[in-house]
Amino acid sequence: MFRWTAPVGLILTGTLSANYPAGTAAFGATTYNLTAAVELAVDADVATPNDACCALANTVCSDPGWAAVSGKIAIVRRGNCEFGTKAMNMSNAGALGTIIVNNQGEGVIAMGAGVNGGTVPATFPVLSVGISNGDSIINALPGVNATMNSAPTVGPDRDSDLDNGVIAHEYGHGISNRLTGGPANV
Repeated sequence: MFRWTAPVGLILTGTLSANYPAGTAAFGATTYNLTAAVELAVDADVATPNDACCALANTVCSDPGWAAVSGKIAIVRRGNCEFGTKAMNMSNAGALGTIIVNNQGEGVIAMGAGVNGGTVPATFPVLSVGISNGDSIINALPGVNATMNSAPTVGPDRDSDLDNGVIAHEYGHGISNRLTGGPANV
């Protein structure tokens, strides 16, 4: 009847070893397998320096010893601007990919392109993680490596034929006047 595919996973190694479920973006790369160091993005906005809503300060970050996001996977907070803007700014700063931390809960989010999503390169992956998982990544920096992989890596695919709620729902169509013999033939 329907097959739910397992969510994409974000595999972390180094000072943090974990496998987190991740949301995907409707822009940027659709197939990817990228492993690189993770770096917290610091932009020019003093009030919200980690949301990548304004052009990045593409130099050494304010924390001594941390390199810029160039050549790394940038991690940013959700903030108030569009996901496409964040990804575009990260790409322009030389990042290889972006992890966006949801600031509105634990759930992973599917991210729309917004105005700037079309300018994000088709080779640039963008994933989202829940707030606790994102905070654990940020708190473990530096020394965290991430693997962004478009193949499902968190749990198996699920088949609705094994979900009684779906079976009962569909069976209900057969025993009601809706769609029995066609929608116009009660």
